[in-house]
Amino acid sequence: MGSVKISRVFLPFLVITASVSLVLAVVFMVVYNTSGSAFIKYSTAVEFPDASGDVSAVRQDILVIARREYDNPQPPETYIAGEWEPWCADFVSYIYKEAGYPFVNPNSGSWRIPGIYTLRDYFTISGRWRSADDYIPKPGDVAIYDGGVFGGHTNLVLATDDNELITLGGNEGNKINLMRFNYRDPRYGLQGFGVAPE
Repeated sequence: MGSVKISRVFLPFLVITASVSLVLAVVFMVVYNTSGSAFIKYSTAVEFPDASGDVSAVRQDILVIARREYDNPQPPETYIAGEWEPWCADFVSYIYKEAGYPFVNPNSGSWRIPGIYTLRDYFTISGRWRSADDYIPKPGDVAIYDGGVFGGHTNLVLATDDNELITLGGNEGNKINLMRFNYRDPRYGLQGFGVAPE
């Protein structure tokens, strides 16, 4: 009899919890599929650019690791160090670490910076943050977006051609992905760039 009373008390709670969980799962899938389709839309017929030419040794090091990860992608667990989270900032952190220029997370001291706001803070504190309005990015720089079709996101600049960027990013449609797009177009929500060390 006691178990029946407990069931009657908790049944509405269980129904509400299950309903909220279902709604959140649907919202997550819609957002994920929308952002994933944005990455796919700007990824057509993009090849990894040749990084030879007027690029510093530091930037070359970063691009060599970027190429390695593009050619032989690791599972996301490699980039997120065992955490479950969107892994675009983890991917950029990993590339810089592997190239020999690790970030220093201002909150934890770790090489891994898992969020775009902390990543922007890191570049600001280190004097390497540049606004998208008045800076022409170079290969090896880190692009940070917020509020556009890519949502809160970050990826690595591989090449600049007039107003177009070619970027390499992690967690773009849940994979490592190349994109080419006009970064001056405000619908992408590009906030600015973390400049590679010189």
